[in-house]
Amino acid sequence: MTKLIDGGPAFPRTDGVGAYEQDGMSLRDYFAGQALAGLMMRRLTCSHSDITGWSYRMADAILWKGKG
Repeated sequence: MTKLIDGGPAFPRTDGVGAYEQDGMSLRDYFAGQALAGLMMRRLTCSHSDITGWSYRMADAILWKGKG
């Protein structure tokens, strides 16, 4: 099974020693939200699942690009 690359926490808070107090949303979720905002500006008529899928595919592409 392929491990999901979520980029880790988007806005982590540490306890000062390096351990996370709160992870918050993943970087993948943040990127998907940004892609979604851009897509909504285009006023496309698609299903919700198409829009969500596209947003996460864009987020995955960004994370994989940074990995290579």
